[in-house]
Amino acid sequence: MGSCGFYTFSGASIDAQVKNIKVDYFVNKAENFKTNLDRDITQKLIDIIIDQTDLSVNNNNYEIEISGEIISYDISPISISSNDFAKQNRLSIGVNIDFKNYLDEKENYNQKFIRYSDYNSDLNLDEIENELVDKVLEEICIDIFNKTFVNW
Repeated sequence: MGSCGFYTFSGASIDAQVKNIKVDYFVNKAENFKTNLDRDITQKLIDIIIDQTDLSVNNNNYEIEISGEIISYDISPISISSNDFAKQNRLSIGVNIDFKNYLDEKENYNQKFIRYSDYNSDLNLDEIENELVDKVLEEICIDIFNKTFVNW
């Protein structure tokens, strides 16, 4: 029995002809942002791809390519108390992804991914921001991975 690709434990199904991927460094186009957000999301996405597939990250010879830009980084109140103070805030991050499969252009997509994390407004954002950002970036990268490889 033959197979047209391979299957990983992550649920990813990747054409056997695809051996290499290029992940471009994310461009930060958000008006508000946290320092190194572009570096952190790029590395987190690369780490997930390496951990969940047999693909090699290669910037010179590749069959598929992911490029992205950070389009939003927002903190906003979501729950207001009776005295007009925020009880909860939301940190949200949005990215736009451009995926190209040079072996099968039907697989190409351009899509926006947005994730968020809510926190109590009485917490000091400076103390919890790194943890919140890490959680949100992890969720975004999993969404990108699933869209790119699980829906293959």
